[in-house]
Amino acid sequence: RQIRAALARSEKQFQAAMENAPIGMALLDPRWRLEQVNNALSQLLGAEPRALRGRDLSALSHPEDRAAERAAVHRLLSGEAERFTLEKRYQRTDGQTVWVVLDVVLVRTEDGAAETFVAQLRDVTEARMQSELLAPRATHDAYTWLANRAQKEEKLERRRANPDVTGRV
Repeated sequence: RQIRAALARSEKQFQAAMENAPIGMALLDPRWRLEQVNNALSQLLGAEPRALRGRDLSALSHPEDRAAERAAVHRLLSGEAERFTLEKRYQRTDGQTVWVVLDVVLVRTEDGAAETFVAQLRDVTEARMQSELLAPRATHDAYTWLANRAQKEEKLERRRANPDVTGRV
Protein backbone atom coordinates (compact mmCIF):
# COMPACT_ATOMS: atom_id res chain seq x y z
CA ARG A 1 0.00 0.00 0.00
CA GLN A 2 2.79 2.42 0.86
CA ILE A 3 4.43 1.85 -2.53
CA ARG A 4 1.15 2.51 -4.35
CA ALA A 5 0.53 5.63 -2.28
CA ALA A 6 4.06 6.90 -3.01
CA LEU A 7 3.57 6.18 -6.71
CA ALA A 8 0.24 8.03 -6.73
CA ARG A 9 1.84 11.02 -4.95
CA SER A 10 4.69 11.04 -7.44
CA GLU A 11 2.26 10.95 -10.38
CA LYS A 12 0.20 13.78 -8.87
CA GLN A 13 3.33 15.89 -8.34
CA PHE A 14 4.51 15.28 -11.90
CA GLN A 15 1.11 16.24 -13.32
CA ALA A 16 1.03 19.44 -11.24
CA ALA A 17 4.55 20.36 -12.34
CA MET A 18 3.79 19.69 -15.99
CA GLU A 19 0.48 21.54 -16.09
CA ASN A 20 1.79 24.58 -14.24
CA ALA A 21 5.13 24.88 -16.02
CA PRO A 22 5.58 28.26 -17.72
CA ILE A 23 7.22 26.58 -20.72
CA GLY A 24 5.85 24.04 -23.16
CA MET A 25 6.22 20.45 -22.03
CA ALA A 26 5.34 17.19 -23.73
CA LEU A 27 5.68 13.46 -23.38
CA LEU A 28 6.22 11.65 -26.68
CA ASP A 29 6.22 7.98 -27.59
CA PRO A 30 9.29 6.34 -29.20
CA ARG A 31 7.87 7.17 -32.66
CA TRP A 32 8.05 10.91 -31.75
CA ARG A 33 4.26 11.26 -31.43
CA LEU A 34 2.79 13.56 -28.79
CA GLU A 35 1.14 11.66 -25.96
CA GLN A 36 0.68 14.42 -23.41
CA VAL A 37 1.07 18.21 -23.73
CA ASN A 38 0.67 20.99 -21.21
CA ASN A 39 -1.26 24.23 -21.62
CA ALA A 40 1.87 26.28 -22.29
CA LEU A 41 2.76 24.10 -25.29
CA SER A 42 -0.82 24.18 -26.50
CA GLN A 43 -0.75 27.99 -26.44
CA LEU A 44 2.70 28.12 -28.04
CA LEU A 45 1.55 26.01 -30.98
CA GLY A 46 -1.93 27.56 -31.15
CA ALA A 47 -3.85 24.29 -30.84
CA GLU A 48 -5.94 22.53 -28.23
CA PRO A 49 -4.12 19.75 -26.35
CA ARG A 50 -6.49 17.09 -27.72
CA ALA A 51 -5.73 18.25 -31.29
CA LEU A 52 -2.01 17.81 -30.66
CA ARG A 53 -2.14 14.34 -29.09
CA GLY A 54 -1.08 11.61 -31.49
CA ARG A 55 0.63 14.03 -33.89
CA ASP A 56 4.24 13.65 -34.98
CA LEU A 57 6.05 16.64 -33.47
CA SER A 58 8.26 16.90 -36.56
CA ALA A 59 5.16 17.53 -38.68
CA LEU A 60 4.68 20.79 -36.74
CA SER A 61 8.26 21.87 -37.44
CA HIS A 62 9.24 24.45 -39.99
CA PRO A 63 10.14 22.43 -43.13
CA GLU A 64 13.76 23.66 -43.07
CA ASP A 65 14.22 22.40 -39.48
CA ARG A 66 12.74 18.91 -39.79
CA ALA A 67 15.93 17.14 -40.85
CA ALA A 68 17.95 18.45 -37.89
CA GLU A 69 15.19 17.47 -35.48
CA ARG A 70 14.87 13.96 -36.91
CA ALA A 71 18.66 13.49 -36.85
CA ALA A 72 18.79 14.49 -33.17
CA VAL A 73 15.94 12.09 -32.32
CA HIS A 74 17.73 9.30 -34.20
CA ARG A 75 20.91 9.94 -32.17
CA LEU A 76 18.90 9.47 -28.97
CA LEU A 77 17.20 6.31 -30.18
CA SER A 78 20.49 4.80 -31.36
CA GLY A 79 22.16 5.54 -28.03
CA GLU A 80 24.67 8.01 -29.49
CA ALA A 81 23.36 10.72 -27.14
CA GLU A 82 21.34 10.91 -23.95
CA ARG A 83 19.74 14.31 -24.61
CA PHE A 84 19.73 17.12 -27.15
CA THR A 85 19.04 20.82 -27.42
CA LEU A 86 18.06 22.57 -30.65
CA GLU A 87 17.06 26.12 -31.48
CA LYS A 88 14.44 25.68 -34.18
CA ARG A 89 11.15 26.85 -35.61
CA TYR A 90 7.64 25.46 -35.38
CA GLN A 91 4.62 26.54 -37.36
CA ARG A 92 1.53 27.38 -35.37
CA THR A 93 -1.88 26.32 -36.62
CA ASP A 94 -2.50 29.96 -37.68
CA GLY A 95 0.59 29.81 -39.94
CA GLN A 96 2.76 32.00 -37.70
CA THR A 97 6.33 30.81 -37.10
CA VAL A 98 7.67 30.59 -33.55
CA TRP A 99 11.29 30.06 -32.55
CA VAL A 100 11.92 27.69 -29.64
CA VAL A 101 14.73 26.07 -27.76
CA LEU A 102 13.82 22.38 -27.74
CA ASP A 103 15.35 20.29 -24.93
CA VAL A 104 14.74 16.54 -25.08
CA VAL A 105 15.72 13.55 -22.98
CA LEU A 106 14.83 9.91 -23.67
CA VAL A 107 13.61 7.76 -20.79
CA ARG A 108 14.38 4.09 -21.26
CA THR A 109 12.92 0.95 -19.67
CA GLU A 110 15.02 -1.18 -17.32
CA ASP A 111 16.09 -3.33 -20.27
CA GLY A 112 17.21 -0.26 -22.25
CA ALA A 113 14.29 0.04 -24.69
CA ALA A 114 13.10 3.53 -25.64
CA GLU A 115 10.00 4.34 -23.58
CA THR A 116 9.21 8.06 -23.50
CA PHE A 117 10.71 11.31 -24.73
CA VAL A 118 10.38 14.21 -22.31
CA ALA A 119 10.47 17.51 -24.22
CA GLN A 120 10.57 21.11 -23.10
CA LEU A 121 9.96 23.92 -25.58
CA ARG A 122 10.91 27.44 -24.56
CA ASP A 123 9.62 30.29 -26.76
CA VAL A 124 12.53 32.49 -27.89
CA THR A 125 10.73 34.21 -30.77
CA GLU A 126 10.93 37.71 -29.30
CA ALA A 127 14.60 37.41 -28.41
CA ARG A 128 15.36 36.04 -31.87
CA MET A 129 13.53 38.92 -33.59
CA GLN A 130 15.31 41.52 -31.44
CA SER A 131 18.64 39.92 -32.29
CA GLU A 132 17.86 40.05 -36.01
CA LEU A 133 16.85 43.71 -35.74
CA LEU A 134 19.98 44.66 -33.82
CA ALA A 135 22.51 42.72 -35.92
CA PRO A 136 22.85 45.37 -38.66
CA ARG A 137 23.50 48.04 -36.03
CA ALA A 138 26.69 46.27 -35.03
CA THR A 139 28.19 46.78 -38.49
CA HIS A 140 26.64 50.06 -39.67
CA ASP A 141 26.77 53.68 -38.56
CA ALA A 142 23.52 54.64 -36.81
CA TYR A 143 23.19 57.98 -38.65
CA THR A 144 24.52 57.37 -42.15
CA TRP A 145 23.90 53.61 -42.32
CA LEU A 146 27.30 53.25 -43.98
CA ALA A 147 29.59 50.37 -43.06
CA ASN A 148 31.35 51.09 -39.79
CA ARG A 149 34.84 50.20 -38.65
CA ALA A 150 33.79 46.77 -37.33
CA GLN A 151 32.39 45.74 -40.72
CA LYS A 152 35.44 47.06 -42.58
CA GLU A 153 37.79 45.14 -40.27
CA GLU A 154 35.71 41.99 -40.70
CA LYS A 155 35.90 42.29 -44.51
CA LEU A 156 39.64 42.90 -44.33
CA GLU A 157 40.12 39.78 -42.18
CA ARG A 158 38.11 37.69 -44.65
CA ARG A 159 40.22 38.98 -47.54
CA ARG A 160 43.43 38.18 -45.63
CA ALA A 161 42.21 34.66 -44.94
CA ASN A 162 41.13 34.14 -48.59
CA PRO A 163 43.28 36.22 -50.94
CA ASP A 164 42.28 36.24 -54.61
CA VAL A 165 44.24 34.34 -57.28
CA THR A 166 46.71 37.16 -57.83
CA GLY A 167 47.82 36.84 -54.23
CA ARG A 168 46.61 40.31 -53.33
CA VAL A 169 45.02 40.92 -49.94
